[in-house]
Amino acid sequence: MKIIEKVHISDIKPGDWIVHNGEERTVCEGNIKKDDGFMGRSIFGDCYRCGYRPVLRITYLSPTPEVIYYADSGETKTFATLEDYLAWLNRAYLTC
Repeated sequence: MKIIEKVHISDIKPGDWIVHNGEERTVCEGNIKKDDGFMGRSIFGDCYRCGYRPVLRITYLSPTPEVIYYADSGETKTFATLEDYLAWLNRAYLTC
C-alpha cells in the first residue's frame, strides 16, 4: 500500500519517491537544484510553478498496489493502482 500526499517542493528530500510526469521516480541529491535566483528550487528540472503547484510524494506502507489519497479537506479515497489515481486526478482538475 502507498500513500500519495501533496507537499511543497521544499519538503522533498533525497530518497523520496514522487509522481513526476505520471511516473513514480526516486529523487536523488543530484535531481534537486537549489537556486536562490529567479526560479528557486527544482526537481528533475521542474520548478513546480515556483512552489505554487504541489509535488505528489509517495510513501510506501506495504507491498500491495493499493493507493490511498488524503485530500486537504480530510476526504480519503482508495484506488487499486497508480493509474486509477492519476485518471481520477486528471478528471478532478478538469472539473475545477
